[in-house]
Amino acid sequence: MRYEDNLIYYTQEVCLNGHQLWTDSDQNKDPNPVQYCEDCGKKIICTCQECNSPIDGQILYRENMYPIEDDPSVPNFCRHCGMPYPWTVSIMKNTIELLNLDNSLSNIQIESVEKSIPDLLVDTPRTKVAAVKFKQILSGTGSIVKEGLRELLVDVVSETAKKILFP
Repeated sequence: MRYEDNLIYYTQEVCLNGHQLWTDSDQNKDPNPVQYCEDCGKKIICTCQECNSPIDGQILYRENMYPIEDDPSVPNFCRHCGMPYPWTVSIMKNTIELLNLDNSLSNIQIESVEKSIPDLLVDTPRTKVAAVKFKQILSGTGSIVKEGLRELLVDVVSETAKKILFP
């Protein structure tokens, strides 16, 4: 737990595949804390693997202890160093792996998508361009790859990208 201005930040526990365990792990007083995810068996982390900063979970107003949001989501990138979390890296790699299964795409198209993925995951000034580019390249893929990409990305892309990619 840490304090910033008038806010209290609790640490979140997430497995390496992105399954959320606790949004306020600082309050977990279990003498034998869970170390592996019961959904997938991967190790549970509570800090960024790059900079060792805590993964922010529940955020409360200090004065009245009300939460800023009821269900904090699992972040894609560390707010302290900007690096992607392991589950985000997996999504990026899996996207490229699926695209490589489609022989109709060129290496240039796949590289173009690879560069756009971070802008699909969070809203940036480039999100709309990245989503249109991705959709255009996706239109040339087979139905199996298209459906695989939809299943992989529909829950993790930003709302702006989702409206363009999966209307």
